[in-house]
Amino acid sequence: MSCDFLKLREKVRGYMSEKRYRHTLGVEASARQISAYCLPDSADELAIAALLHDIAKEKPTEIQREYAMKSGFTVTDDDLSTLSALHSFAAPYLIKCDFPELATKDILSATFNHTVGAPDMSLFDEIVFVADYIEENREYVHCKQMRKFLFDNLSLDGSKAENIRALHRTLVQIIDFTIQYLNDRNMMVNERTILTKNAFSTLI
Repeated sequence: MSCDFLKLREKVRGYMSEKRYRHTLGVEASARQISAYCLPDSADELAIAALLHDIAKEKPTEIQREYAMKSGFTVTDDDLSTLSALHSFAAPYLIKCDFPELATKDILSATFNHTVGAPDMSLFDEIVFVADYIEENREYVHCKQMRKFLFDNLSLDGSKAENIRALHRTLVQIIDFTIQYLNDRNMMVNERTILTKNAFSTLI
């Protein structure tokens, strides 16, 4: 997919704080790293999805909710109540409005699913989901653990199937940590997250 990444990064920068922008660049780098092992032909499109994944993050809550309802995806009451994930459900609409040339099916799906997941996530979606959690600017203990676990288990000398299985294992562990984090704080766990864990647990 053809893209002027310098221009895209500069445009994306205008949608977020410097801290969020550093995170976004980290997700772009992680997505490219993972793609080399699991989906090499989609490296540029994955990088684009990574750059766009948080563009709605700093919009007011009501704007995020409005955009989510216009996303073109099925949005449940559970989704609209998961405030920490609203930005992901809102992103596809904003991409279609402000970045229409980049609004591919894969990019829209990956941005929509990058926070709570989906049981039928594609490999493309999964890479963005995992890259968001393990990117190098995240200093949380579990993020560091998952970053090390994934790259210790990926190999350019191994088979693609083995690398994808390592990605699946990383995804399930990330979801386990996320559920524990939310439960410890008496926060709601989105049903999609539970369904995603159950679906991908059968693949490892």
